[in-house]
Amino acid sequence: MIAADITSRLQILDTLSNDTLFGSYLNVADPNEPNWKQRFFDSQAMYDRLKSIKQVADPQG
Repeated sequence: MIAADITSRLQILDTLSNDTLFGSYLNVADPNEPNWKQRFFDSQAMYDRLKSIKQVADPQG
């Protein structure tokens, strides 16, 4: 119930801040954000690129 309320309020803020490139600080995440890859990394392609770089740089994870 609380999570749904927070997500609902974040959707309002998302609508108000629609002109920004990125919509989140890297150390502040909403676990209910359905589009977290877009919000943090701008696109699925960018996320996949960074993930592949991390796998090369840190194969142990």
